[in-house]
Amino acid sequence: MTSDDLGRMLALVAAYLPPALRSRLLALLPEGLDKPAQKHVEEVSKLTPEQLSVVERSLLSDLKARFGEEDVTSEIEALPLRVADVLALVLRKASISKNADLVRRLPEELQSEIFHLNAAQSWAAWERRLGPAELEWVISLRDALGLADFEASPQFVAEILRQIQNPADVRRNLTYLYEKEPDSTGYIQNYLYGFESLVKLPDRELQGVLKSVDHWDLILAMRSVPANVRRKIMSNLSQRRAALFEDDEATLEQVDEAQVEMVQHQILDRARMLYELGDVHTYLGSIAGQESDPDLLVKSQRSGHSKKKDFDPPQKKPTSKKYVMGLLGGILILLGGWGGMHWARSYHSPNPVSDTGRAAIDSQSFEADAEKRGKQKTSQGGAASLGTAAVLSGRALLMTGESVRALDSKGLKAGDRIQTDAQGRASVDLANDIGKLQVEPDSDVAFGEAEDTHPGSPRLDLRVGNVWVQVKDPALEVTSPLVQVTASEGALYHLRITLNATTVLSVHGGTVWVQAIDGGGLHVLGLGERLRVEPDGDISRDRHVEASKWVGER
Repeated sequence: MTSDDLGRMLALVAAYLPPALRSRLLALLPEGLDKPAQKHVEEVSKLTPEQLSVVERSLLSDLKARFGEEDVTSEIEALPLRVADVLALVLRKASISKNADLVRRLPEELQSEIFHLNAAQSWAAWERRLGPAELEWVISLRDALGLADFEASPQFVAEILRQIQNPADVRRNLTYLYEKEPDSTGYIQNYLYGFESLVKLPDRELQGVLKSVDHWDLILAMRSVPANVRRKIMSNLSQRRAALFEDDEATLEQVDEAQVEMVQHQILDRARMLYELGDVHTYLGSIAGQESDPDLLVKSQRSGHSKKKDFDPPQKKPTSKKYVMGLLGGILILLGGWGGMHWARSYHSPNPVSDTGRAAIDSQSFEADAEKRGKQKTSQGGAASLGTAAVLSGRALLMTGESVRALDSKGLKAGDRIQTDAQGRASVDLANDIGKLQVEPDSDVAFGEAEDTHPGSPRLDLRVGNVWVQVKDPALEVTSPLVQVTASEGALYHLRITLNATTVLSVHGGTVWVQAIDGGGLHVLGLGERLRVEPDGDISRDRHVEASKWVGER
């Protein structure tokens, strides 16, 4: 593909931007692309759809949808190439200050998508998502920009957000990123707003944050802070607490740096939660809606008055009989708290048995459901419907063979795909009462293989994005690039695939079986459990407090 071809495509993007944005975009283009783009910028807006290539028509559809013109979804004949894809690549070549100057003037949704692509998308994600024609064009642009080693970079996004400065814009973009990529968002939060950011708080706000912070937590958090941060915090403690702080700090033995970092994050999380509640007015990187996030509430309690911590308490040298008695009392409290927690967990567990017993029960359930899966109806021939779909909000596309159209209520066939945009959500009722699906924004789901003519046991393939799955028949199988998922009748789970193929599954009801494709074994999950599978084979498992977004019966 020639530089003139690339310039024409870039000119198409520039032509639909407001004049001030257009000039800024053209100024970002490197030598070799700037002149071809400037040459074509006047003519491309006058071209008819018949004069555009397939890739240009895909891009034109997104441009018109974003900038308020008529929707031309029905004209698309290939997988959509988005404006965000083009701008995400162009911005990686420009300076941070010029990037910020352009991005802050873009529509809010487009800003967030560009940040998401740069913070989390690897090149492999583009290869999975785009069609051959779009991918060829994107590769040509990447090479022309000198970005052959393109990788996701949360730091790059953090530097742009630092330049934007407006707290409302930063908060909005971090919230969007958090919903898509919590890990990348956490890196950006800590990069921009570390523990040292507490010095930005006025005295009254800082006192509000510190008043519920445990005495020893605060001592730990202050172990490695700069002098100005220490002075600020110490000046906002009461005289009595400051005196106790200095006395006890002197007796504190060496602690693990990871403990220090964890406590600092907990205190920051508390400050962010108070911002969302309206008790603090200085922005420190919070996410919209986290004032009601149970996970944050737990963290704030741990850094406040909770008796049970996630780490061994710092060791203080014994100085008196009173200390020893206090220590014994503390141990009794911890043992009591542990016993209560263990009782509560057993009481609330749907299967109050030991881990060994549960594994045996789960294995029997898996075998029973496997037998049920083998009894599915397969007698119906022809290209029968796999189910029906409907748009819940935003825009969703249905891709059937080589054609693409707006999603409607017509039946789904084997090989069909549903793609949602940044605001799009769709529901799917699968045939034979097998289950229901809720497709969230920026997702891509394929329904079986085109050559499969039997609707009995469809296999759903989630390529990117996230879906909620309600299982009515254990025959239903959902896959990602890294796992295969089946579940018990009545189960509800949330499956999320990030741009680098990392797979995260959270169980909200029933039992779910997750088979790691690359030899990671079978994992049996129950209510409240979460499994994370990384592309490098790393697998982690924990509990989740995710709020359900399942719409339910419609």
